[in-house]
Amino acid sequence: NFRNEIYPEYKANRRETPTELIPQFPLIREACEALNVAWIEKEGYEADDLIATFSRIAKEKGIKTRVISADKDLMQLMDDNTALYDPMKKKEITLEDVFQKFGVTPDKVIEVQSLMGDSTDNIPGASGIGPKTAASLIRQFDSVQNMFQHLDQIPSDKKRESLLADKEKIEISQKLVMLDKFVPVNQDLEVFKRRPLQNQKLLNFLNLNNFSSLTKRISSLHFDGTDTPAPQKEIEIIELKKEEQIQEVVEKVRLQKSFSFYLKQSEEELGGVSICDGKSIFVIDLMTAQDSVQEDLFFKPKAKCNQNFLKILAPLFADKNIQKAGYDIKTGIHLLDKYDLVLTEPFKDVMLMSYDLDGSQHKHDLQTLIQIYFPKEEKENKEAFFIGEIVQKLTEKLIQKNELGLYEDIDAPLISILADMEKEGILVDEKHLKKLENTFSRRLEELTRQIHALTGDEVNINSPAQLGDVFFEKRGLKGGKRGANGHWITDVKVLEMLANEQEDELAKLILKYRAAAKLKSTYIDDLLERVKINPRVSTTFSLVSANTGRLASSNPNLQNIPVRSEEGKEIRESFISKEGCVLLSADYSQIELRLIADVAGVKKLRESFINNEDIHARTAS
Repeated sequence: NFRNEIYPEYKANRRETPTELIPQFPLIREACEALNVAWIEKEGYEADDLIATFSRIAKEKGIKTRVISADKDLMQLMDDNTALYDPMKKKEITLEDVFQKFGVTPDKVIEVQSLMGDSTDNIPGASGIGPKTAASLIRQFDSVQNMFQHLDQIPSDKKRESLLADKEKIEISQKLVMLDKFVPVNQDLEVFKRRPLQNQKLLNFLNLNNFSSLTKRISSLHFDGTDTPAPQKEIEIIELKKEEQIQEVVEKVRLQKSFSFYLKQSEEELGGVSICDGKSIFVIDLMTAQDSVQEDLFFKPKAKCNQNFLKILAPLFADKNIQKAGYDIKTGIHLLDKYDLVLTEPFKDVMLMSYDLDGSQHKHDLQTLIQIYFPKEEKENKEAFFIGEIVQKLTEKLIQKNELGLYEDIDAPLISILADMEKEGILVDEKHLKKLENTFSRRLEELTRQIHALTGDEVNINSPAQLGDVFFEKRGLKGGKRGANGHWITDVKVLEMLANEQEDELAKLILKYRAAAKLKSTYIDDLLERVKINPRVSTTFSLVSANTGRLASSNPNLQNIPVRSEEGKEIRESFISKEGCVLLSADYSQIELRLIADVAGVKKLRESFINNEDIHARTAS
């Protein structure tokens, strides 16, 4: 980089390039070629210099330039011809944005940066001059050069002397921050015109690098002239606003024996239903304002769900002879249940089918699936149609992979079972929880007393910054590291290192305090709030969250209550069965080893399981 020749310490504070990143540079070039995207690199220069050079060339040719970047160093390029767009915030960077950042207009950004320097790139700047002072000086003198010619106009002797002493550093900084607009490049702007993707070239690269999910998406699209895209299916969207219209559609769909649907939520209410018979989408808005409340300028009455419309739809969802296709059926069961509607099998859940097919390769929310399978189609009010179409595509793919049985025989039957489990909930012993609340409160008070006795003052135990100062400055323990914010890191790994390797009693006490505090807030306090509403606590079981295919529990997470610790056992005792019933705990025995024995055909291992032998004793012998 030519800047290192000007100032050898330029970017000297940056860490070395991670070793795992270096082999990826050639892959980035290959990816650009595969995507048919023009690219350029130039030894001795930075990407910002190339951007500055091509923006200058474009300006000379009368071509408007739009730079897609939020990099503050590129703000100096902004003018009537060159604009900046922030891709993260998805907004144009304005002159006001530049002024808020640097206190000057874009043409003076270099002057301000020269004075304030940049610790990230190790650009020195002037000692003791921050962004505000730098901006104030440039607004007063217009440029660094003019400032040095009129130093006598700066009233502060100290500031004047400091600037004079740092003159060389400021001049060096100006050369470092100024982007080079005259990088010797051979490429003409024509080279950078947008070019069409080439299917086979891109697919070869994706297959070679195991981009299986992307390969599927690209395979369904057609970019170059070698293939013609499948024609978009014509679909009519019809809004139903009268009861007789809805009744007519229900009768029509019941004769057809299948439909796809989409439930639209509005806050906690069912806001609308879309039904698709494969030819038309019928959109039903269920939200109607309360008739008895007058809407005025200051008050808008809360809408309520149209129960009459739902009564007409009820037989359609309850019919066991009609195949339904939906998204996140389990949530749909609960939503319809609020209005006494029953959603019965048979049904196909596009979310669960996608998960069974692709696992953790991509998200399985509806918008992601629509984008994967229908990236170019208009999407508004067509969810029900897309669900039906995607179900067909997923069914074909599951059959090809011989995995349709996984969905139909194992996962799909669980949807209704889990919905029933969630609705039923599990009984919680409120009296036991309140005893635990008192026990944990006393335990935390005692731990706090012991911690303060060791620290010698009222340190805030919940403040990582204060704890870090106690461990590594006041007590001088070794092994500490500072985070990006400059504070000492005191996470679990650090505390365990101090407790185990240095046998520090304070670290041991804080680990105990944090464990008890987390259990109390996450489970005891949370469960006590929930049982005020209902003594039976309901969790949500997800079939599509864990990479392993296991269920995941959330809101609250009842799977993460510790099993082995005494505190965890105490909390688990809060979950009880109703009178006349028992709680049964069941688990697979050595499931992984059993699978290995069967799949790999390990004869002795299979015999051990068949004979109910202690597998660990048999292995040890």
